[in-house]
Amino acid sequence: MPYITSNHDGARLFYRDYVPASSPAAFAPQSPPDPDDRKKPVLVLTSAWPFSSKMWDHVLVPLVETYRFRCIAPDRRGYGKSEWSGPDTSKAERIDYDTFASDLVQILDTALGVSSSSSGSPGFIGVGSSLGCGELLMALSASTEARNSCKGLIFVATSLPIPLRTAEKPNGPPREFWDNILSSLRRDKLGWLRTGLPFIFGPDKLSDTEMKRYEHMAEESDPIAIERTVQAFLERDLSDLMKSLHDPEKPLSILILQGDKDSVNPIDEGPELVRRCLPDTEIVVYKDGYHGERDPKLGQSGPKLLTQMRTQVSCKPTERGASKISSDSAKVAPVDAL
Repeated sequence: MPYITSNHDGARLFYRDYVPASSPAAFAPQSPPDPDDRKKPVLVLTSAWPFSSKMWDHVLVPLVETYRFRCIAPDRRGYGKSEWSGPDTSKAERIDYDTFASDLVQILDTALGVSSSSSGSPGFIGVGSSLGCGELLMALSASTEARNSCKGLIFVATSLPIPLRTAEKPNGPPREFWDNILSSLRRDKLGWLRTGLPFIFGPDKLSDTEMKRYEHMAEESDPIAIERTVQAFLERDLSDLMKSLHDPEKPLSILILQGDKDSVNPIDEGPELVRRCLPDTEIVVYKDGYHGERDPKLGQSGPKLLTQMRTQVSCKPTERGASKISSDSAKVAPVDAL
């Protein structure tokens, strides 16, 4: 799998690039290989804190092999196989949200050639989780070419516009909540992961084996990265940036999948703020879903949702409080369609 050398500081950054199989045949494909597969948008999956791209493994396999999408999944710097900082130590003191976005733009350009994309390019759809949602928006803001190549966004448990209590988000977590997490990580990183991750995913949502996999993924993160990343996303409210991305002549289609028990980003104070800034946003609410929603149905129903995004179907507003969008109320497959 490929690496890039970051233009920011020379850090080596890893990303996974999966192409649908032609030989040997893929297991349980939805359809045989087709030249039109190349016309599908590439899916670019960005990860939640404090995980690497491996958080998407349960989705990547069916998306690539069953539904035949090319998928790119970067490891954010400091996570997975990516370095936190590079040999240019003069840049090490300033690694922030803008750096993450710049790294992502560079990966998009390297893997997809967005800076030289022709009108016939299939472009890409960004699929982000939590922090990864803001990272995608900042990349689109930083690069006109990336914005022009983007065919839509899907946000799973977004933390936008900021995972913090503010005047517009009075029920968000206070700063003390994050300070306690950072203090706990300094004292006993593994101990916090064992007690804190169930809060993110929800009690009894994951098997012990799955939970240990996520613990290991987070444990492998760079110790400086896991702390500074929190500081980075807490200092940026992306409301104004989202408003700046709204263009009636080129609407940005966004689909948000959010749990109704997400205390980090409550529906009315997170996704609804996104929709007010970017009106072409559709919200699907998962009943009993938490911030770390890891429903296997995402891997099953995702392709139908992605197809709708690809064709830029105009959807009716989601019925507030619904656990899913029915096929009668919008031209989007319900989340349990398969």
